[in-house]
Amino acid sequence: MKHIAAAEMGLRQMLDGTLKQPATPEKRSEVKVSDEEVIKMVEDRSHKAQAPEQLRPENTPFKSADEALASFKEAVRIKADYGEAQFNLALTYVALNDRKNALEQYNLLKTIDPKLADDFFQRYLKK
Repeated sequence: MKHIAAAEMGLRQMLDGTLKQPATPEKRSEVKVSDEEVIKMVEDRSHKAQAPEQLRPENTPFKSADEALASFKEAVRIKADYGEAQFNLALTYVALNDRKNALEQYNLLKTIDPKLADDFFQRYLKK
């Protein structure tokens, strides 16, 4: 989970930096894929890839699950309707054996992204 927290933190920092730049609508024609295609690529789990060195769990800035948990809470605070952050927060609670908070996050996730919530339930909560 530490490597996922590090990746999300990096994405948040990149997004923050990008949003501070002036808009460049003249570059719209340079976009080669649609939003839907990007989402499809991100969700595709058929290709296994090795994490970059800086995102490997042993190289992340997070030294504990509690630090990763704090990062996921921050991601949810910034954008509460971001399903992946809710999913990762719930998954962190599972890893910490905190079923009560995992269920709370699962219930929130159901309202944001029912498909992702079902995936979470099937993989981590179903007994």
